[in-house]
Amino acid sequence: MKRIKYLDGFRGIAVLMVLLFHFGIFKQGFVGVELFFVLSGYIITHFLIIEQGESHNINLLSFFRRRISRIYPPMIVMLGVVIFVFTNLPVIPIINRVHQELFYTSIGAVNWYEIAHNSGYWELGTKSPLLHMWSIAMEMQFYLVYPFYVYLVFNIQKLKNNFREKYIRSTIILTTFLVLATFYCSFHFDFNSLYYSTFSRISSFLIGGIFAALSSKYKELSSKKLLIPSYMVVCADSANILL
Repeated sequence: MKRIKYLDGFRGIAVLMVLLFHFGIFKQGFVGVELFFVLSGYIITHFLIIEQGESHNINLLSFFRRRISRIYPPMIVMLGVVIFVFTNLPVIPIINRVHQELFYTSIGAVNWYEIAHNSGYWELGTKSPLLHMWSIAMEMQFYLVYPFYVYLVFNIQKLKNNFREKYIRSTIILTTFLVLATFYCSFHFDFNSLYYSTFSRISSFLIGGIFAALSSKYKELSSKKLLIPSYMVVCADSANILL
C-alpha cells in the first residue's frame, strides 16, 4: 500500500504533542493521542475503500497480515528490551505488574488489564513503562474488528454500487450511538474506566473513517488535503470532551 504523504506531517505533530506533554511543556497532549486515532481510522478506511473500488472485494487475510507485519516486529523488540532491563535492573514496586503487562501487551489487551486493576494513568509513584501501551492496544482491537464491519457494509448485495454512501450513513449512526453511550457511562463509571475503555475511544477511529469515505466520495473535499486531519481532530475532540 502507498503512503498517504500529506498525513506524515500530522503524525509528526501528534508525536511532538505527546512528547511535550510528558515533559510538562504542553498540557493538551491528549490531542496528540486523538490525532493518532483519527489518522488510523482515516488511513485504514482510505485503503479499504480503494481495495473495494478496484477489486470489488476486501481481502481480510491480506489485511491482517499487513497489520501484524507492521505492529509486531517493533513490539517484539520493545518487549525484549523491557524484559532485559527488568531482569537485570528489577524495580521492585512494579516488577509483578510488569510481568503481567508483558502478556497483555503482547495480545493487545493491556488497556483492559489496567481497567481490571484500577490503574490510574495520572497516579503518582513508579509507573510501568508498558502503561503507555494502552493506546496501541486500542489500535490492535480496532484492527481486529473494524475490517469485518467495513466488509459487511460494503458487501450488502443491494448496495454494492453505493458502498461509500452506505458506509457514511451507518458509521455516522454508530458513532452517534457510541458518543451518547459514553456520555451515559460517564455518570456511572469512574474516569479511569472511561479513559482506558476501547468503547469510549472507538468514535475517534470512526470519525477518521467517515472523513476518509467523504474525501473519497466528494473530490472537492479530498482536494483540501491539509485541512482533513484538522477537521477530524476537531470532531474527535468534540466527541471525547465527555471524558
